[in-house]
Amino acid sequence: MNKGTLSVALVALLAGAASADVYSDNTGNHLAGGDVHDFFYSQGFTHLDITMVEVTNDASFIYFDIHVDADIDATNWGKYIIGLDTGRNAGDNSTDPGSWNRNVDWGRGITDFVGSWADGKWFQTSVAIIFGTIGDQVPEAFKKDREQLSGRPFDTDAMKAVVPMMKDQWRAQMAWLEQRLTGGQGAGAGNWLVSTKPGLVDVHAYMNPWFIESALPDFLAECFKSFPRTADWYQRMKEIEGQTPEDITGEEALEIALHAAPRLKAAKTEGELQEFEPGERVAVAADDYGRDWVEGEIVIATADRIIIHCHDEQAETLNLHFPRTGFMVRRLG
Repeated sequence: MNKGTLSVALVALLAGAASADVYSDNTGNHLAGGDVHDFFYSQGFTHLDITMVEVTNDASFIYFDIHVDADIDATNWGKYIIGLDTGRNAGDNSTDPGSWNRNVDWGRGITDFVGSWADGKWFQTSVAIIFGTIGDQVPEAFKKDREQLSGRPFDTDAMKAVVPMMKDQWRAQMAWLEQRLTGGQGAGAGNWLVSTKPGLVDVHAYMNPWFIESALPDFLAECFKSFPRTADWYQRMKEIEGQTPEDITGEEALEIALHAAPRLKAAKTEGELQEFEPGERVAVAADDYGRDWVEGEIVIATADRIIIHCHDEQAETLNLHFPRTGFMVRRLG
């Protein structure tokens, strides 16, 4: 079985010579004496099963090597947290935002948290809640499409079982918006997440409550009771006016693409770590799920984006744009 390791380094609280301590843990299904709940274990979430933690330090840093019973790169969901008791502001911080507002029983006051967030996207929690609640109403064709995309069964019963836990997670992530808005307003930074004007960060954050409201408005309203600044921010976002979208079918979109041509751009690459050159054939795919490799020739490649030229049977000539964050690019032989 593939094993995964997470490494975390902290500034050492106490200077001293290098030392090491190894802490082993039970593994397996909780029904058989392990530490992972049967539901998660039966779903294949063995990456939540910590097998061993090695703690070392030198004069400057404390190092944590966390070993889990799975390949950490083969999943997109999982949270790992380290609690530190430094004696500063000692008390019961079991539901501190640093622990993602989980009711964690540390058995002592915890003053600091360090977390590794492997699921990456608030959106995944939104998906679990929505389809765990209304999954029975979803057309079969959509379910099959999602199964093909994710490579996993669209199991509505399993999603229903985790909805209460996912709601806890979703609200905990909304708490981060409230913290950010509170800090920004206190520092005179305005009513938006990172500036005195709304920006792309606001747009990305807005998507999740909008998605939840479209299916479960009562749940969103309940969350907003705890986060008044976020509720106000969300309402301001809804009031922003922009272009009115036009609904078209997939067939109409392909027809537009067929009779359009890519805009002419000077081919170039800038500071490529893989030393790509314009015109070189590459393949691009998402780094989480739906890993359909799209092949084409490089038009432009920079640190933040890549454009490839390709030919499609339905739309003919296309220039496809991908962000570099969240997408892998590999050279074709």
